[in-house]
Amino acid sequence: MVRPNGASFATLFFTMENPCWLIYLSNRLSVEAKDYYLALSKSDKEASSTPFVEFMLKALQEAMREIVLSLIYFTQSQKNLI
Repeated sequence: MVRPNGASFATLFFTMENPCWLIYLSNRLSVEAKDYYLALSKSDKEASSTPFVEFMLKALQEAMREIVLSLIYFTQSQKNLI
């Protein structure tokens, strides 16, 4: 049985259709590039996708938080224009 490693999950994340949140996720990954590669390396060494998946879930959570804050800011600024 072939076990998925960090690299296979990275490929899965980046070959999905291009959703709008991917911009926020890409930004988050560029900020945390060192941790991204550490998680990939750890996943490969352990032959387990868990470290990479945990890292990506945290990155996704932060990206979603940034989206929510952006939407709040945008809606507040639109109310000020009316």
